[in-house]
Amino acid sequence: MLVYLLEKKGWSSHRLQNLTTDSRGIASFSLNTTTMPKEDINLIVSNTPAVENTRYRVPYFNRGQHILSLIQPTSPHSKTSSSLAIQKMEKPLACGEEVSITIQYAIVGETVPKGSVDVVYLALSRGAILQHGHMKVTVQQGSPVTEGEVTLAVVPEMAPLVQVLVYSLLPSETVIAYSMNFPPEKCFRHKVLVEFSPSKAVPGEENTLQLSAQPGSLCGLSTVDKSVHIMEPGKRLDADKGVSCTGLRPPQRPQPPWQWRSASTFCWLPSVPPLCLPLTWASHSSN
Repeated sequence: MLVYLLEKKGWSSHRLQNLTTDSRGIASFSLNTTTMPKEDINLIVSNTPAVENTRYRVPYFNRGQHILSLIQPTSPHSKTSSSLAIQKMEKPLACGEEVSITIQYAIVGETVPKGSVDVVYLALSRGAILQHGHMKVTVQQGSPVTEGEVTLAVVPEMAPLVQVLVYSLLPSETVIAYSMNFPPEKCFRHKVLVEFSPSKAVPGEENTLQLSAQPGSLCGLSTVDKSVHIMEPGKRLDADKGVSCTGLRPPQRPQPPWQWRSASTFCWLPSVPPLCLPLTWASHSSN
């Protein structure tokens, strides 16, 4: 079949070559661009020697179109390869809140038909994928590094460390990836509340202690005079010791969370024997 290779400029076009397709419908050609203007070349292949508007209810062949982009010399500050990066956060991730993680990306030397690529993100901790999703990023040739944001819900399962991994499969079948570890705040899924009534009392005065937790919880309770904290600092149960009781610890050298190993040390609770109280639902009714 005879087809025509055209160059389109604005509303007009001119013929470059006549091509004949083979038995598979393929035609090869080459162009000498040394004498052409230093600009992008808009190529069109058509079964007619000029670009014509299609008429109503008249059969026609769809035209093929391709833009040859002019190679621009790279500046010292421009990216020469595609990359992903995650912006570091100065503070631990706030527990129970949604935080925004900034993703920096640069897509270089890729032909992107839809003008965007997908960036997939994973949040991993203790060998499990806790959250995942994807974001579409716009590709603009010659543009500097661009930023986007993904949102993560900070949950107790992220302790003691959560790894955020981002990756993208580019149209050239190249995979780019980046990961960063973030420490969350010390937080726990099961909330325990303790309240004295009255909050202040003199020696010998009766006091009521109210303890609230989830039904069926086994709670350790100990009362210690405030002066003991001064005599033995650092020997009380706190959030840091609670997190260390999970049996996992971050590695000394950076490793994926799924390669973390169980801690070989035991988690010692305060030396004061606690009073264990099983909690059950309390039903209240009023007339």
